[in-house]
Amino acid sequence: MTQPYVSPPPRPASITPTRMGDEDPPLKEVLVELWQNVEKLMRQELALASAELDVKAQRLKREAAAFGAGAGLILIGVFALAAALILLLSQVMPAWVAALLTSAATTGTGFALLQKRPSVSELTPDRTLENIKKDVQIFTEARK
Repeated sequence: MTQPYVSPPPRPASITPTRMGDEDPPLKEVLVELWQNVEKLMRQELALASAELDVKAQRLKREAAAFGAGAGLILIGVFALAAALILLLSQVMPAWVAALLTSAATTGTGFALLQKRPSVSELTPDRTLENIKKDVQIFTEARK
């Protein structure tokens, strides 16, 4: 004996393919799907922003460490150079004048060297902002 034919269960509405001539889905379904897509898009944009900020923060951290090490080495070198210069100048002028002249010159040089420092403004997630602008533009065009 053969078994009677049993039809498969119906597919859920969300994966049922639409055919030409079928009615459009209800507005509620469209709005729910739109909301879910926007929510997913925003989560992806936030994940991208977070990843981009992590990369930029790591680079900024390395640059700041290099800046600090460089400043420390310059300081040690300036101390040694200042001592040598004071000893040299004390041969032709009083020692206190040599020390004053050397400290003024090294202070000015150090100030000029520290003018270039890492910028926190580089932490802006540029790619994420561009993507969000594109998304807003697409949504505004689709709304028209």
